[in-house]
Amino acid sequence: MTYLNWVAENQRDPKYIDLYDTLYRSKIGINLFKRACGNEKAADRLYHQLTIDCLVKLGMATRLLELFQEWQVSLANID
Repeated sequence: MTYLNWVAENQRDPKYIDLYDTLYRSKIGINLFKRACGNEKAADRLYHQLTIDCLVKLGMATRLLELFQEWQVSLANID
């Protein structure tokens, strides 16, 4: 939920928060996003799960994958 809140703020789109229940029911958590970072096969698999299995809109799924590393860096910079 923390990541989805961050994306919603970053993108100025509260609809990202609405994805929480869908991702939770499909057991798509932060660990899958971490695995997708730097691993093209895992990223493709997660993108497929998001768009096909969870019916996340293409643009939202792409942004979720693209922004994950930026979010992790922002966490590292918290004092």
